[in-house]
Amino acid sequence: MTSLSTSKYGVFAIHDSGVPIGSKEDYTTLVILHGFTWHAGVFTRLLPLSHQFNTRIVLVNRRDYPGSKPFDHEELRPISSIDAIGADALSVLNTYMKERARELYDFLELFVQKEKIPKDGRLIVAGWSFGANWITALLANAQELSVNRIPLSAYIRWLILYDPPYHSLGYAPPETFYNPLAELSESPEEVFEKFQAYVSGYYSHGELPHGLELRNPAPQPRPTFETMLPEEIESSMYPSPAFPGRSDTLLLEAGIQHGLFRELKDAVLYRQTRTALSDDVLGAWDNVKVRYVWCDHSSWEVPWGAWSMQTELEAAKILGKPVRQIEFVRVEGANHFAHWDQPERALRAFLDDNIQRLPVTMDQLK
Repeated sequence: MTSLSTSKYGVFAIHDSGVPIGSKEDYTTLVILHGFTWHAGVFTRLLPLSHQFNTRIVLVNRRDYPGSKPFDHEELRPISSIDAIGADALSVLNTYMKERARELYDFLELFVQKEKIPKDGRLIVAGWSFGANWITALLANAQELSVNRIPLSAYIRWLILYDPPYHSLGYAPPETFYNPLAELSESPEEVFEKFQAYVSGYYSHGELPHGLELRNPAPQPRPTFETMLPEEIESSMYPSPAFPGRSDTLLLEAGIQHGLFRELKDAVLYRQTRTALSDDVLGAWDNVKVRYVWCDHSSWEVPWGAWSMQTELEAAKILGKPVRQIEFVRVEGANHFAHWDQPERALRAFLDDNIQRLPVTMDQLK
């Protein structure tokens, strides 16, 4: 497999499948942001399906990933020294993620204008795994970012949280849990290899939180990472931002420790309070729908996050709290790399209307 061709678009590098051949401008535009260590190349198996789904697929490399603008020292300095900041740490982190939200907003605004994307709800923006934090940050800051700019919310069909782990939503783990990244006694190389097999395994969980399989994937199917060719891994993985002291690891560790991801999640769940901004701007973003796509054979961190959010939403509704419209889509029998192993089902989960479950068929079990 050759490396994914990308072009610079603002601070991001993107791969754009283009308008589907023969489309009469009634196509959907799907923008996808990647997660931790894996970049846009991991979504290449979606591209051959763009015509079948009448969808323009835009794969985005976040900053610090190949082709995009690297972070400089000054940009990372606030979160590099976050432990020394004290009580203002959460404010500093919110400012940092507001800048990331502004970059995403700038990109989307530029793209819909330059590419003449129809303003009728045909734009879908998805964040996979750790990339879901860019979706929550966008919603947390969109009202302010929208002032005196094009009404971006009018273009959006829905935003997608795609298989986020629990910690990207600010939830606490269960009392007993496992993650190979915590095995400090092993070398970084051993931990990294073990983590990739762990995060791409297939796990047989029960239907309730106490039935989670915390450690051991099923023997079949094999973890996705173990089935990929070396050239496929090379063309879709870039571990540098996950190294100690680099951008993704700094954000991951500080965001968990100081409650950033919990605050961003709250901005997704709960409708914003009125401010000096116009009611039109506030109402528009309050009404943007969120689709939560989760794969029930992913590692325990994914179903735990989905169950935690569903539980919180149910409690909020009982208490009469105003909550956003969030639609959960469960992809049965799929793991964290559904877009690689089962790309057609992944696209259905992203694009199809009025679905709550994508059940496994006999063909998919072969």
